[in-house]
Amino acid sequence: MISAAVIEALKEIVPSERILFQEPMKLHTPSRIGGPADCLIYLENEDQLCRIQKYLRLVDVPYTVIGNGSNLLVSDDGYRGIVLVVGKYMSEITVKDCYLEAEAGALMSQGAKTAKEHGLTGLEFAAGIPGTVGGGAGIQHLQYECPDKKFYPLSKDCVCHNMKLTTLMDVYNCVCGQGGEEIKLDENVRVKAKACIDTMLTMGE
Repeated sequence: MISAAVIEALKEIVPSERILFQEPMKLHTPSRIGGPADCLIYLENEDQLCRIQKYLRLVDVPYTVIGNGSNLLVSDDGYRGIVLVVGKYMSEITVKDCYLEAEAGALMSQGAKTAKEHGLTGLEFAAGIPGTVGGGAGIQHLQYECPDKKFYPLSKDCVCHNMKLTTLMDVYNCVCGQGGEEIKLDENVRVKAKACIDTMLTMGE
């Protein structure tokens, strides 16, 4: 449980209506699974993120940061701590001259769409990725900060060299049986898979 003192301190940083308690995490993942988090906070800007992180580290309260929840699995037991969400209100994308700037919560697919609309290239690969810019930049940041380190996949089988060639619509059409390769699934599995893809497609609109 989060103490009353911590809650009051958080309300000094973020409006109280952005702070939710015992929030079901199944409402924040495409797979629609996950028990309640002790506390979930919608962040509105970088200043709030920095201040809250600094404070929670000081008082030793566990926390995690998420975007739109794509590729996120949460236990039915939920999360004992605070979930900081940058996906909903920190998603602004702006174009200045030949540069595209995106907040951490902006969708990769939306960034690719905006780049295309302004005649910019380099983000074509992100058109079918349902995640956020913050999530994508996280791995790049680790590689930049640790140039002397080599990152290894858990298994050679975890690498799909054709992944970027497959869009979310390709998967959707395949599950719906509308052309492309045929995948035979148990009907219950097919229905659940289609529901997850529908959700991700909606998030990417």
